[in-house]
Amino acid sequence: MGTSDTTSADSARLGTPRGRRILRSTAAAVLITLGVVLAPVALTATTAQTILRDSDRFVETFAPLAENPAVQREVTAQVATAIDDAIDTPTLARELIGGLQTLDMPAVVSGRLALLEAPLAAGMQSLVHDVVERFVSSPAFAETWRGALRVAHTGINATIAGADGAVLVVDGPTVAVDLAPIITAVRGELVDRGITLASAIPEGVGPQIAVAEVEGLTQVRMIIVGLDIANAWLPVLVAVLLVAGILLAMSWRRAIFGTGVALLAIGLVLGAGLGIGRMFATGVAAISADAVGALFDAAAHQVSAGVAALTTLGTLMALAAWWAGPSRPARALRAGITDTAARLPLPASFRPIGAAVRGASPVLAGVLVAAMAVVLTLVRPFTPELVLTTGAVALLLLVVAVVLRAQKEPEALATPAPVP
Repeated sequence: MGTSDTTSADSARLGTPRGRRILRSTAAAVLITLGVVLAPVALTATTAQTILRDSDRFVETFAPLAENPAVQREVTAQVATAIDDAIDTPTLARELIGGLQTLDMPAVVSGRLALLEAPLAAGMQSLVHDVVERFVSSPAFAETWRGALRVAHTGINATIAGADGAVLVVDGPTVAVDLAPIITAVRGELVDRGITLASAIPEGVGPQIAVAEVEGLTQVRMIIVGLDIANAWLPVLVAVLLVAGILLAMSWRRAIFGTGVALLAIGLVLGAGLGIGRMFATGVAAISADAVGALFDAAAHQVSAGVAALTTLGTLMALAAWWAGPSRPARALRAGITDTAARLPLPASFRPIGAAVRGASPVLAGVLVAAMAVVLTLVRPFTPELVLTTGAVALLLLVVAVVLRAQKEPEALATPAPVP
């Protein structure tokens, strides 16, 4: 699998009539362009579908939010407000002061008691807030959050299908998260700590955190359901388009280099787009910008990893094309590797294997490329580690092939190679 095979194949293509060369080059460019453009679409669709359909991945994605200070502050504020509304602390304070005023006491003292009504209500509200804050920052909240996420995963799919029991509450264009499970857990915690007035909180009380304003939720549901189909076919389509474009090109090496550079560029653009999307999300959300930023980062984590994988793949493809190119450094590097491999003290029994490898180099190269494409297309998630591991295995196989190719018969070693 040396570069001479690729060079010979490219040279043979140059003998093709000019009209056919233009047609093939145009078709190859169109196929590669389509593949590169669809790559980020496939990446996003695959990530979204995995998070929505895989409970373990969903919990793994959003569980760390339980330890995020911004999310803790938002949940604390919402839960404390809901409990305060359910208990109605101003009314309780007023009734308590009124009860004391009915006791037999001097009029001046009874009159002064009214001044304590507002501080008493504020004190009860502060007490509830402190207990909720301690609970939300405790390991118990993290466990409650993980359990709620697993239940919520079923609810999200119910929301997509428009079924009952959805964890996402849709009111017109508003999509909100129901915090009833958190309220229930905090209610029990308050009662356990001796704040018996929390038992007055009705079962099922749950505030809603508005997440986004979405127009055309029906269309959104259709798109999300369509992710199942996109997840199954888009990555395969992208791989087929890119491989077909490279094979159809007049120069495989230049096509690989161009594809690598294009994937690297579109990965960088997509990464910048994620940053812009985060800024937009934090600017229009109904809850705190810090909390929305944390939610966005968690949801986009897998996409960010996929973007990094895309740029890594593009970089490796460009480097591979450079290594196979006609530049002086690349030729010197290849010659050095081949000379070193030829001097390895391998048994003579390896020489027939080397001859077979030399004869089947184009086929072996095609099999290696196809195997890499299958792995990168089907293995999920698509991460930089996956790309680097696949590239390392391919490089190891390439080194083995180079070593075997360099093992020639003694007479071949004695015959000086013609000067190109």
